[in-house]
Amino acid sequence: MNRAATALGSRPISTAIAYTVAGVLPLYLTAAQSVRLQEELDFGRTRFGLVIGSFYLVSAIASKMIGPVLDRRGPDFGLRYSGVVTLAAAGLAAVATGWVTLAIAMAIAGLANALGQIASNLIVATRVSFDRTGRAFAAKQAAVPVGAMLAGLAVPWVGLSTSWRVPYAIAAAAGLIMMVIAPRFDTGDRSTVDRENLKITPALLAFMVMAAIGGGIGNSLASFVTDASVTVGFSQGAGARILTIGSIVAVAARLAVGQIADRRQQTGVSELVSLLGVAVVGLGLLGLAGDSSTLFVIGVLLAFAGSWGWQGVMFYSVVRLIRMPAATSTGAVAAGVYLGTMIMPPLVGFGADRYSYDIVFTLEAGLVLVGIAAVLLSRRLALVESTPDRSTASL
Repeated sequence: MNRAATALGSRPISTAIAYTVAGVLPLYLTAAQSVRLQEELDFGRTRFGLVIGSFYLVSAIASKMIGPVLDRRGPDFGLRYSGVVTLAAAGLAAVATGWVTLAIAMAIAGLANALGQIASNLIVATRVSFDRTGRAFAAKQAAVPVGAMLAGLAVPWVGLSTSWRVPYAIAAAAGLIMMVIAPRFDTGDRSTVDRENLKITPALLAFMVMAAIGGGIGNSLASFVTDASVTVGFSQGAGARILTIGSIVAVAARLAVGQIADRRQQTGVSELVSLLGVAVVGLGLLGLAGDSSTLFVIGVLLAFAGSWGWQGVMFYSVVRLIRMPAATSTGAVAAGVYLGTMIMPPLVGFGADRYSYDIVFTLEAGLVLVGIAAVLLSRRLALVESTPDRSTASL
């Protein structure tokens, strides 16, 4: 195990990917098994939305609080305890007897996610060379849909052939391993990090608005796409495979945009806006799909690419634009993502129960347009806030 820790310590991008996947795995196991969990634990879509929302509520609160702590203590603290908390969350989910227990497990998983995500952001910002930051953040954020992809694969291969509890037990074992092999990074004395430089600026606030909208829509899409596919006529297994395929598309989008951002060496805002535009088209097609399985699949692919492909370049832009320590600034934006995702799943579940997924997807397309306006405003505000010694990229 010490050899594994040493290997991870020499590979910061690999470390960021591994701990990001571990943090989101319990959540997406729940999303991929949504139909079966609702049937066997006897609850509906609205309560399932509350289960998913509990994960993001804790993630939002913890991300904002953990960022300054990790800026002062370094990423080691976050890595080690993310494994401990993942073990606890997945273990509780494996023995859940109702939706309340499952919601508590997801809340605990939200803490693990915040610890691993913000520690990984700090590793990328401080341990990866400047000209590779876009690719590093892309690879790190690609780990989120990788978690969904693994969950989607686990359902038809493991969960549907045995018990839905088995995948959670596997995730708990993964958390134990991540706790034991957590690497250490020599980040020097971080006790002098300026505590006065931690206030949220207008530019960061505008970015958080965009993050809340985009995060809420992208993550609710991943959480409900299996259930939505069943309403179109797909089987549960096919719905889980659609989640897997959509996740692969999101991974490809994140990696491609990271490459482009590194090549252009600007702020990444143009790439971010372009992806959000793709999300508008995809969600619009989903809203028009009706009973058309072909239109539904095309819409899912575009929606996943756009609404789940932007998070890597978002963190890239935050590090380039915002005058704050990396863990604090990315933690604040991540809190925006999680806040939006805490609110959106219950609304999506309610909208699907009361009306239809077609209406929900159409409304989400309109919200993404608001997110595009927010990120453009953030770029303008960052230009006003920037100083000559801070400007490292063309705005």
